[in-house]
Order: sequence, then C-alpha cells, then structure tokens
Amino acid sequence: MRFLHSFQAQTLREGFKNTPWAGLRTLLPFSVKPATKKDIHWMRKFWHTGMIVVTCYLYAKVFPTRQSALLAWLIIGGPFLLLDLLRIKIRPLNVLIISLFSPLMRKKELFSPSATTPFLLSSFIVIALFPKPIAIVSMLCLAFGDVAACMIGLRFGKDKLFQNKSLQGSIACFVVCFLLTLAFLIAHRISSNNIAVIALVGGLAATLGELIAVKPLDDNFTIPVVTASLLYPVLLLLSNF
Repeated sequence: MRFLHSFQAQTLREGFKNTPWAGLRTLLPFSVKPATKKDIHWMRKFWHTGMIVVTCYLYAKVFPTRQSALLAWLIIGGPFLLLDLLRIKIRPLNVLIISLFSPLMRKKELFSPSATTPFLLSSFIVIALFPKPIAIVSMLCLAFGDVAACMIGLRFGKDKLFQNKSLQGSIACFVVCFLLTLAFLIAHRISSNNIAVIALVGGLAATLGELIAVKPLDDNFTIPVVTASLLYPVLLLLSNF
C-alpha cells in the first residue's frame, strides 16, 4: 500500500509537470502555476493577507463574544481544515482542489496541507486562550509581518541567519509588527509609561515566531501563537490592560 501510494503521488507529479493548470485558467488570460519560496507570488500574498484581515474584522465587528467566534470557526473553518487534510489521502479530491486553487498554492502544498491549515489552528488557539484585542493583533502581525519578511527577504536578504531566513527579512518583520503593536496600544488607549517597551516586545515576539518557523513548524502557526503568548503577560505586567 505504501508503494502504491508513492507510485500514485509520483504519477500525479509527473502529470502536473506536463499539463496546463485548469480551474481559474478559464477566468484568466494565462495559466498560473504554484510558486516556490523563492517567488514573491503576489496573488498568494493578497489572498493570505486578505483572509486574515477578514478573519480579524469578523471577530472584531460581527462576533461579539469568544464563544460565538469559536462557533463560527467550527462552522466555517472546520470544514476547510477537514477538506485540506482529506485531499492528501483522496487523489481525485486533491486533483480537483489543485485545479481550482493552484494560483494560490506553493509546490510543496500539492501533496501536503496548505498554509491555511496551520493558520486555522493558530487562530483557534489565540481566540480560545487570549482576550480579543490580543488575538486580533497577533493575527495581524502574521498578515503583515510575514509578508514584509518574505518580500524584503527575497529582494534584499543577503545576510542569512539560518535556512531561508535572512537578517533583512527579520528586521522588516520586526518593524511592521512593532508599529502594529504600537497602533494597537494607542487605539485601545492603554495607559502605561512603557508603551515603547510593550511595542518592542510585540515586534520581537512576532519576529521570533517567524524565525522559529522551520520544518515541521509553519509561520502561519508560530507567529500568532508566539506573539499572543509573549505580548499578553507583558501587557498585564506593564500596563492597565
């Protein structure tokens, strides 16, 4: 059975190498193939950021309580999570999903869970365990900090820290998440003489989450969870939050 599964996966890979991508090709004037981590992949970035921003907006404005937000997650996010896991085991389903969403996928996601799965898991954790403002700012750090790290890292990342992580990308992530945390503190009128220190912790926490995201971890999971886990106790300690 293991040999058969390996043979089927190899056959599917070979088929995709020589076959134009279907699905959204009917709506676009060109064929879009999955990218690798060496590509900026604009369509994926817009989808990634937009999905997280919409999630944050719904939690902030539509679902007033943690319980209602978690229920909505189970109704909306649960089926997506299950579908993403099942397609790896069910070849026809995987072919259908790839044909529809290939412009939003990386090559490594063709035969493994997509980045949506770790985000769904991390969003459930931060919503379940942390106050609403903390959950939202930690997810926004993923939405914008991760994109900044990727774009700056690919364009200017000359000094490698380890694997595909660069000093320049990490600095970009830190700056964006520092500013996001600072804006969050000001918007919520959090009173403290240590506003800059708290924002610094937010920026560093998100950057740490991005840095430690090496296999098998994924930054869609580590950035929100690490940011919320470090920022929340510091806010309790240094402010009137």
